[in-house]
Amino acid sequence: MADDRGVVKVSLQFEVDEQRRPLIKGQVSTTIDMICERCLDVAEIDVVAPVSVAVVRNEEQAGNLPADLDPLIVEEEAVELLPFIEQEILLCMPGFAYHENETCHSGQEAYSTMPEGSAEELEPEPQRPNPFSVLAGLKAGK
Repeated sequence: MADDRGVVKVSLQFEVDEQRRPLIKGQVSTTIDMICERCLDVAEIDVVAPVSVAVVRNEEQAGNLPADLDPLIVEEEAVELLPFIEQEILLCMPGFAYHENETCHSGQEAYSTMPEGSAEELEPEPQRPNPFSVLAGLKAGK
């Protein structure tokens, strides 16, 4: 990250589901200044972290949750929300930051993982003989 300043918008609902599990649902969003991997300038990256968490007491209860709920294992009665919100943001941050192609300061017009030219222009690799075809011939000669 380029700095540690910013505004975090938090919208959380606390409820209990049909199985009497305490749930935390909502969304955490912010804009983070990260270093662009292309031009090494600051890029503003929007991070939106959906929250769908069930509060559980142990690993066994966590293992029994449906796939759409993440566990929040609570061993004490109180939960600090600030570390929880920070963790949700960190989990949704991209591993690498990039400006959009049009706004990047690197001077390159576009970025692609394909070689220059279109896919139609690429020649297919020539077919090479299978090195194990000799073994197939030996097996057939038994």
